[in-house]
Amino acid sequence: MLNQLIRDEKVRTVHIDTSLQIERCKARKKAQVVEDRLKDFRFKSTSTYAKLEFKRAWLQRLSYLYSASQTVSRTDELIGYINDRLGAHPLHHSRLTTCLQAIESFLSRINEDLSPKAQLIRLRNHIRYAILGAYAWWDSSITHEYDGTGCTRATEHPKQLASEKIDVSIPLCKPHNIQCTIHEFFEKNKNYFREIRVAIESLGDNASKELKETKRIMQLVPISVEGRMATPN
Repeated sequence: MLNQLIRDEKVRTVHIDTSLQIERCKARKKAQVVEDRLKDFRFKSTSTYAKLEFKRAWLQRLSYLYSASQTVSRTDELIGYINDRLGAHPLHHSRLTTCLQAIESFLSRINEDLSPKAQLIRLRNHIRYAILGAYAWWDSSITHEYDGTGCTRATEHPKQLASEKIDVSIPLCKPHNIQCTIHEFFEKNKNYFREIRVAIESLGDNASKELKETKRIMQLVPISVEGRMATPN
């Protein structure tokens, strides 16, 4: 039904979340599935919130891979390195999976018959360019990015440091040094947030873990009479 509506041009826009953007960065077989579904949409939007999550869930893990690749001499040693450190703890399972998917993605772009050492160097360069060029790719992959909160953490580009390291850090928000417009966003949309909270509460135990977490976060961000947030964004 949706495919027919898209073909009939009755549905022309799509809002892309973080997980889809990450899928588009994976090995061609996985990425192509998403690209095929998105190609018929004329308007592709996302948000700075999704970009921030992309930075945390994809770019920071690529940065970890880039750093790890400088401690080994072969690609198989890199896989063993991250498996030993991330595979030993169940809480790191998603990080391990993402790192392995990233290795698969970048190795699939190496068609030459290279020595193990040369292959690792090529892999490292692919990772480096992917991190430093990520925001340029992000902008070219969408039509519009919503930025209602003015999140400065999302807009800070990855940086190459003199030490050969790449900075993909996400600074903590500080209530005494607000540089974004999150307080204005909450004040402007406070009635919608209240409606969302009531809707989640009405679900009771049927609310998903994500919805319960959404409600918890909204309760941590009270709006004062001046419109300033009482807690950091």
